[in-house]
Amino acid sequence: MSVKQIALVSIVLALLVPVITHGAALSAETRSLLLILLQKIASFRVVPAPLPAQIAPVSPALTAVHPLRGRSGGEITLIGRGFSASNTVHTIFESRYGVLSQKNGTEIKFIYRYPPVSQSLDEALAILKTWGVAPLPVEESAIQKPLKSPSQEVLIYVENEYGASNVVIFTEELQ
Repeated sequence: MSVKQIALVSIVLALLVPVITHGAALSAETRSLLLILLQKIASFRVVPAPLPAQIAPVSPALTAVHPLRGRSGGEITLIGRGFSASNTVHTIFESRYGVLSQKNGTEIKFIYRYPPVSQSLDEALAILKTWGVAPLPVEESAIQKPLKSPSQEVLIYVENEYGASNVVIFTEELQ
């Protein structure tokens, strides 16, 4: 509404308040003035303000992982979009629930840990024996060592109430 329209409505209300609250009588002049003012107000064309656009939820999508390589126990940062306040980060070894996103839902940080082995060497040998596997002693000189440090690919994706993301690959250095 313009300033003139607001002023007109205010005048009409000022004239009507005594009538409504105290039952005062209106003179013929006041009634005709009110009628003219009410007709003017009725002709106002009110254009509603546009409502803000609703942002549709976006399925999570991963665009990068930092660092690309690392060891168990290091922090991994996932960059993307569509993250919510409660994300589940899935790796090939575990699922972490309720992981918060940072930077307006475009970043997730978590500590990657390779599942620890809780068996001693004796326990592992006992399990192999129950499977019918008898380990043979091997001379140290006969063991071939890899030329580069061994690594494994860790597949990672994010899931939340908006859906599931694509998969990114983090390379875990094993030694």
